[in-house]
Amino acid sequence: MSPRDDMHSHGPKSPRPARPVKGGARRSRFPDAPENIRRLKVDARGFPIPYFVAMVNGKPDHRVVDPRKVQPALAGGLCWICGEPMGGDSAFVMGPTSAFTRVTSEPASHWACGCFAAQACPFLTQPRMRRNHKGLEGVTLTAPGNMLPQNGGLAVVWATSTFTQAPNSEGKTTFSLGQPTQVAWFREGRPASREEVVAFMRTTVGRFRTLVEQGGPPAAKRLAEYRERALALAPKS
Repeated sequence: MSPRDDMHSHGPKSPRPARPVKGGARRSRFPDAPENIRRLKVDARGFPIPYFVAMVNGKPDHRVVDPRKVQPALAGGLCWICGEPMGGDSAFVMGPTSAFTRVTSEPASHWACGCFAAQACPFLTQPRMRRNHKGLEGVTLTAPGNMLPQNGGLAVVWATSTFTQAPNSEGKTTFSLGQPTQVAWFREGRPASREEVVAFMRTTVGRFRTLVEQGGPPAAKRLAEYRERALALAPKS
């Protein structure tokens, strides 16, 4: 079945963490990860080192995006996660607010790589996790666009054949996404239910309440349209 046959998807099967490796050997925690992910180097914990990760004090630090990777990824059509060339639709890994506004901050990935990240990345799978900035004083932590400092608990993988890039108010690159060909929702590393997605959408609407009150009826109408189009993409059950 092609992505266009059914827009709602649970994505690839959840990667199963391997048993810890004794003796300090660097073996991936995820032996059944997508092939592109398995080709990545792993850190001392056994986590794959994505293409975008920066080196801090000589070691890969998953908390930090290497800004030098952005333009090569965009110009070469490289996957933001595995760093290999992409073909077909582009998949963006993002939070519920980005699914609501259809604007996100990180470049695209392969569909399989994006779904892996949504199911395996600790920052995406642990909703109460906060970024630990210890040892990163003076280091720029933000990704190319704006990111919420706290994980919302819900991750979305959004595949689309159309998107545009433009600077935001801070001059950083963001991506406006076209109609999706496939969408997968995850909660704590597993497929999210419709009930969970609807609850997050309700929270997202609440975040925009002040702006809507300032913008009056036109803003309220636009917010309602955003909500309806997002809910149309929620899981069916």
